[in-house]
This record gives sequence, structure tokens and C-alpha cells, in this order.
Amino acid sequence: MLQLKGIKLLISQEKYKVLGDLLSYEGPFFSHLADENNEDFLMMWCDKDEKHNRWILYRTNFELLHDYFNGKTSDVNLIRNNPDGFVYFIDIDKNIIWETATLVPVSDVPADYLPEKNAHFGTDGFDSYAYHLKDYLNLYFNRRNKLYPSLSQPTPATLHEPNNPGYKRKK
Repeated sequence: MLQLKGIKLLISQEKYKVLGDLLSYEGPFFSHLADENNEDFLMMWCDKDEKHNRWILYRTNFELLHDYFNGKTSDVNLIRNNPDGFVYFIDIDKNIIWETATLVPVSDVPADYLPEKNAHFGTDGFDSYAYHLKDYLNLYFNRRNKLYPSLSQPTPATLHEPNNPGYKRKK
């Protein structure tokens, strides 16, 4: 595995929950996680040796995920444009225990650990969770951006006093 230029940290595996896998190949390859604050993270396999699998873990947000699933950003730009400006490299042993974590600025991520520049979300090959997440995000953003049609004519109640003879205007 490549030598990393960063800061070794203790990171709690229990802090993160896997929500689903976006891509699998003989096991998870690219996964969506949430931390204890319900913030979104992505985790992608990048290397291995005799004892460990190395994963890159980074925070993301709904906007970046939405852009990714709709072809507006690539896998590599998810990493480069993450909200923190850094990533964690997690070395996981064969018992799936997170042994070491290294915080690395995005600018120092080894090129060998970055996805290919043209790698992006596609219409096939991804796990069903990815498509469900895409649908959810599209619904979320379409609903949030919904414009309600303006009324063609103002309603009478907003223009006139009621016709009720018992109505008295406050003075």
C-alpha cells in the first residue's frame, strides 16, 4: 500500500453506520454511510495488502450526491469537492476492524487512489440502493424547488369585506 502524507488518528468505527452499497464487486466497493450526527459520507475501496483493505472515507452532502446521480459531477470530483477538503484513509483488517485512520488533505491524496477522471454514475452496474437513493434525492430536490402557480384572480375574501351584516370593522 502507498505511504500516505497525513495525520494518524483514532476513529471510531461505531460512529458510522452503512446505509447501503452503491457499487459492489465480490463485496462492497463504494458505500453510503451516515455518522452519529446524521451527516452523509461515502466510502470507497482503494487498496489492499496481506493484512488490510484500505478505504477512502469522506463527507458529502445532498447537493453533491444529487449532482453525482444526475451526471453533473464525477467520482473524482465527489472527493475533490467534499465539504471538508480532506479525506480519511481507513485500513480495515480481515475481521472488519478499523485499525488505522489517516487524515489527508484532498490535495495530497495519491493519484493512484483516485477514481478515473471519467468514472461517473451510470445507468447500469450499480446496486439497487444507488438507484433508490437517486430517486429519493430527485424527489427531495424537485419538491424543494417546486413553484406553486399564482392564482389567476385574487380571491374575493382578500379584496372585500365580508357580506355578513354582523361584521363590524375594528376602529
